[in-house]
Amino acid sequence: MDYRRAVNDVMETEVLTASPAKLRRMTVEFALRNVNQAIEQAAANGAVRVNEATINLRDGLTELLSGIRPSEETLPHQVADMYVFLLQWLTAAEADGDREKLIDIQRVLEIELDTWNQVVMSTLSDSNPPRSFDSDEGSADSICFDA
Repeated sequence: MDYRRAVNDVMETEVLTASPAKLRRMTVEFALRNVNQAIEQAAANGAVRVNEATINLRDGLTELLSGIRPSEETLPHQVADMYVFLLQWLTAAEADGDREKLIDIQRVLEIELDTWNQVVMSTLSDSNPPRSFDSDEGSADSICFDA
């Protein structure tokens, strides 16, 4: 089995077994990877251009937006508005070539990733409470509870 096939199999298994929070985090990571790539390409080209990275970024942002369920609560509306703004900001960056707009998107996605990392860690700690250790078994501090 070649390396790429093995990596694809691992990724497929990870996606199929991931919790909703972890899937959301993975989508934010995808968008962040692509905005970083778009920023690098813009620096090399002197301006933002529509390319694979910006198209993938748009796909990631659209997926994040589509994952918000309609609700009467304020927070889902605010989060949806944020993603709509990021999509509009991406369109503006592509239209006027402004790399700084991509950097703004990057900053927001970094905060979003931090938020979803905390959510995932919280759900992991809720589902995997640390067990007690006898003194000869070692300390709980030396055990990683990450999945």
